[in-house]
Amino acid sequence: MNTPLVSCVLPVYNGSKFIREAIDSILSQTLPDFELILVDDLSTDDSLEILHSYSAMDSRIKILENKTNLGLPATLNRGVEFAKGKYIARMDQDDIALEHRFERQVRYLSNNSHVAIVGSNWKYFPNSNIIIEVPTNHSRIKIATLLNNPFGHPTVMFDRNRVLDTVGKYSVSSYPVEDYEFWCRCLDKVHCANLPEVLLNYRIHSVQSSSIHSSNQVTLSRSLQIGQLKKTLVSERDAELVIDWIHRRVGWSTSVAGSLFKCLFSNFRVRAFSPYYLFNLLVFRKI
Repeated sequence: MNTPLVSCVLPVYNGSKFIREAIDSILSQTLPDFELILVDDLSTDDSLEILHSYSAMDSRIKILENKTNLGLPATLNRGVEFAKGKYIARMDQDDIALEHRFERQVRYLSNNSHVAIVGSNWKYFPNSNIIIEVPTNHSRIKIATLLNNPFGHPTVMFDRNRVLDTVGKYSVSSYPVEDYEFWCRCLDKVHCANLPEVLLNYRIHSVQSSSIHSSNQVTLSRSLQIGQLKKTLVSERDAELVIDWIHRRVGWSTSVAGSLFKCLFSNFRVRAFSPYYLFNLLVFRKI
């Protein structure tokens, strides 16, 4: 049996409402050399029956069944450990991948050997046409982690050996921001990029994980942001002051992200640091 070029890992938990659309979008990829790993986390609806109906029709589909409910990070790790492909693509049970997604990302990774992880822009649906544009190069992606998650998790493809050997797997204790925490570790070890095009339609609905766990996400995300900023600033307290100020006064403003980017990359490390100095730079744009 030939080793697939891409292993698509798709965790499933009570996903019967939308899982068919997600699977169909993967099976419709213009790059056919992949395996689709469906990991069921002890669903209580008819998700597993749907998965088996698809696997009976397409030998590229592999099904893993958790004997207990492991949660998302551990379920992802099980799929990643099972994967055989050179590249691992993430996918969620309620989203739709555009048909050329795999082709575009494999081509990019093949032509840019220094990059180990690539994501893309995405579009919200069904009741929105908003397109989320993310930073494209490694430096800007790294700075973006100071304010938010720089990747759409189900848009990402990464080099399996380079990432797992260098960074490791998802942190089970970091749920529900296991992807954000994973990218923060990755950005210190390997080069990352985002393609400046939409390769995924991201479904918004009331029962998705990000809606259910939104409060806890904010708390854990803030902790990650402080950790990222602390790598650049002189103390954890300075990082806390800056992040707290940005959250309370400005929110997720892209203009502030741009100002912060300029500040941190303009010989900032050699100056005597004061959090109020940074605040003035951000407020009055004196940079």
